[in-house]
Amino acid sequence: MVMDDINKNGVPFNGEQDNRASEVTGEVAAVPCPQCARSEEQLLYMKADFENYRRNVSRDRALWSQNAQSVLMLDLLPIVDNFERALKDLALVQNASEPESARLKGIELIYRELITFLNRNGVAEMASLVQFDPSKQEAIARIEMAGKEAGAIVDVVQKGYLYKESVLRPAKVVVAK
Repeated sequence: MVMDDINKNGVPFNGEQDNRASEVTGEVAAVPCPQCARSEEQLLYMKADFENYRRNVSRDRALWSQNAQSVLMLDLLPIVDNFERALKDLALVQNASEPESARLKGIELIYRELITFLNRNGVAEMASLVQFDPSKQEAIARIEMAGKEAGAIVDVVQKGYLYKESVLRPAKVVVAK
């Protein structure tokens, strides 16, 4: 017998034995193992579940952040309303002295900065519609008015605002009967 090679244990074997060993190994690998298949399937499900979990957590964080920001923006709207009232009243003052005129300009500047901040953060003033839309406006009164059809907006009492395309605060309007 001719020794072609010696295995790890020091036992001689030839090339034919090596080929036979690889054939047997291939046959064993080809035999289906139901427990292995089940384990692989469970692993795939666990991977998918974890990926879904990560996606859900990411989405929930984004929603929470957006919700928190919308609450802050909503709290700033009464300040905007007060600035608008003050500017409207100050505009009625005629022949203002130099210091009063400077104060008015300062208030206008602060108001514009606040509006710019809101716009930069996704808040926009809602356009006043001609016809009442209950999804964007709140009717606080209904009055009869000649020349106006039923459901037409007669007056805007409080402006409405959108936050990233959804209603942040509905407009309060007076509607014709």
